[in-house]
Formats: sequence, C-alpha cells, structure tokens
Amino acid sequence: MPRPDRRASRASRASRAAAAALGAAGLIALAAAPAAFADDAEPELVVGGIEPVDRLRPGSTFDVPVTVANKGTATAAKVWVT
Repeated sequence: MPRPDRRASRASRASRAAAAALGAAGLIALAAAPAAFADDAEPELVVGGIEPVDRLRPGSTFDVPVTVANKGTATAAKVWVT
C-alpha cells in the first residue's frame, strides 16, 4: 500500500500535467494565426481561468473550467481547445 503522501504527489503531478496540457493547447491555438499583418484588425485570443484539478484517479475523466477571451478588435470565427 503506497504511503498517503505519495498518492497526494501523484494527484498533484497529474493536475499540473492537465493544466500544462491545456495551457499548451491554448498557446498553440494562439500561435496558429499569422502575425504578418499586425496593423490589420484581428482577434487576440487569451486563455485563462485554468486551475489545478484535485483527486484524480488513473483512467478517470475530469472537467477543467477555462476561459477564452478575445481582446482583439476583430471577431474570432472559430476557437478549438483540445
């Protein structure tokens, strides 16, 4: 039987990994838009509101609340977060 402190650290690592994966997905989505025409109106998407997830178990699913906001001057036609 694992020590209780080891289980807590596994859950903590898993939640940090989940938050990092969502952050990376958001950054990839932001980088996909070309920045060649900086003077033109374009969307500026930002990702926020990602918080750690507690008590994850191997093979389980979980929901992570996230906020995607457009701080730019143009409408973002589509947003994918994977």
